[in-house]
Amino acid sequence: MGTARAHIRYFLIMAVVAICAALVVAVLLYDRVQQPEQVLQDVVMQADVTLHELNYTESENGLARWNLVADSAAHDVAEETTAIGNVRLKLFNQEQFGDVELTANTGTINMTTRQVHAKGDVIITTQNGYRFTTDSVDFAGNSTENGVITTDEEVHITSAGFSITGTGLVGDIAGGTFVLKKNVTAVYYPQAVKGGM
Repeated sequence: MGTARAHIRYFLIMAVVAICAALVVAVLLYDRVQQPEQVLQDVVMQADVTLHELNYTESENGLARWNLVADSAAHDVAEETTAIGNVRLKLFNQEQFGDVELTANTGTINMTTRQVHAKGDVIITTQNGYRFTTDSVDFAGNSTENGVITTDEEVHITSAGFSITGTGLVGDIAGGTFVLKKNVTAVYYPQAVKGGM
């Protein structure tokens, strides 16, 4: 019986020594381990966030001004921009143009400035029948320049009665004005008069 007690005492002493050793190691290594707040801050500062779908709506006074949808989005924290793929941008109630839709292969958006850059097979269509095509375009989505579209690329504008080509465009969609900067050519398609010869 005395040997059994000796073994139990020996086992308990070894367990206490092991626990104490583990505590000493933990205390010594404690200063080397980052606090959870530091770890989280490092992750946020270095992380690139990737989404399979993006759907963002900019509203003012409870009304949607524009909506951006993309099949993919990759946010670059350092640059404060998000690269987007298969871009679809819709501007709501743009005066005489009605709803305006923009599609493009790729783009970037800066969520701070609300600037969208769309690139690759850019097509802009208006509810009242205009169609704009170009290689790239910048859209100002902030409240001071809302609806302003610019490009330095060649632009083709078509409608039922005409076709215009030029280089460079400044378009104020809400204001209903478009200015082609240079190399402008236009073709007018006369419409047949009903009841005419």
